[in-house]
Amino acid sequence: MRSLRASDGFTLMELVMAMALGMVVLLAAFNVVDRAFFTNKAISDREDSLQRGRSMLEQMTRELSSMVCVGTSNAVTAADTGGISFYTYLGDPTKAATQNPEWHTLSFASGTITEKDYKVTSTDPSIVVASTPYRTATLSNVSLAKDTSGSNISLFQYYKYDPSQTGTGALLKLSTPVSATDQGVLADIKITFVVTPTGRSSATPQSTTYADDVLWRSPDPDNPATVPCAPTT
Repeated sequence: MRSLRASDGFTLMELVMAMALGMVVLLAAFNVVDRAFFTNKAISDREDSLQRGRSMLEQMTRELSSMVCVGTSNAVTAADTGGISFYTYLGDPTKAATQNPEWHTLSFASGTITEKDYKVTSTDPSIVVASTPYRTATLSNVSLAKDTSGSNISLFQYYKYDPSQTGTGALLKLSTPVSATDQGVLADIKITFVVTPTGRSSATPQSTTYADDVLWRSPDPDNPATVPCAPTT
């Protein structure tokens, strides 16, 4: 009897209590792991939308900022809410007189922004553009941003200097598609779009909204009606 009393061990009640406590600890651990998985996925999605969207926006603004006239042709050849076509020069500025510019198109359709770059093979006596693009870039999972009323904000919005307020830089929004006359005096192009993480079919909290302005340096706020590409007399 004395040896039995000295034996170490657990009673049935102690064993049940230990198992119950162990289950509580395991459930808490599984909850932490589960939350960590979803948090990691959210961070990965946000990083995906940030990297893809930022790269495309920087590329678009760089090219639009470098628009150039080709002879007496407007730098912008077509402009609408979902697309723009324009001549741009991205080469060595000191060789601009001897190197041809390029013709680029940016368009939005079916949730994708597509950029196509064409070589300009000749500018004299007329402009000749290659029939096929030498480079195509796309950004998928794109949607239009919403304003405070819930209406879509166009991918591209166009502005010119207000002729009634010369010297102030005040802007007037242009109707679309932009007319040939207004294509020559474009001063500001606003870009707005939303990028959804890859693999997502609709906007999520990890989607990122991008917005930027491209101010073209050629139009003169003191002479808003002056077309930069017009021939001089």
